[in-house]
Amino acid sequence: MMILLYGLVGYVCGSIPTGVLVGRMHGIDPRSSGSKNIGASNVTRLMGRTAGLITLCVDVLKGLVPTVLILSSVSDHSAYVCGVMAVLGHCFPVWLKFSGGKGVATAFGVVAAVLPVVAIVSAAVWFTFLFFTRTPAIGSVVTAGLFIVLPQMDERPLEIHLFTLTIAVMILLRHTRNMRVLKGRYIKDSSKK
Repeated sequence: MMILLYGLVGYVCGSIPTGVLVGRMHGIDPRSSGSKNIGASNVTRLMGRTAGLITLCVDVLKGLVPTVLILSSVSDHSAYVCGVMAVLGHCFPVWLKFSGGKGVATAFGVVAAVLPVVAIVSAAVWFTFLFFTRTPAIGSVVTAGLFIVLPQMDERPLEIHLFTLTIAVMILLRHTRNMRVLKGRYIKDSSKK
């Protein structure tokens, strides 16, 4: 019963619609402009780097803070449930009729609480892909793969692998449309050569 309560705490924290709240301060709803996503990438495009950075930091903290607090005061299992639910809350927030973001920033926060080295390596890879491709979705998909692969390089409990696998699957599912667009763009570019 308590684990369910911690999961609810994670979901509520994760479901805070940061991008929408930041957008209201600028008179812009990110759900109706750009990529129509509430995440930091779209907020940056629409409102500038400062707004995007605020959105990114708060979205990371939505996953990091509750997971760290529960990890340090209760149990690992409760923290894993809280973290997964925080990502779920970001992707499907009750306040926005269950239509939220892609979950990447919140997932970074959650993974940083449990596996900081994995989070640091994944963040470095994400920023590298962003720098060279200018396409956040590519880095996000690669990062989801790293969440699965990197813990395999060390002897970790099964619960850790299920934890990272669940988060990675959520990210990949939320990027299905992006992957279709990227695939179409690649096919189109290839046909021009």
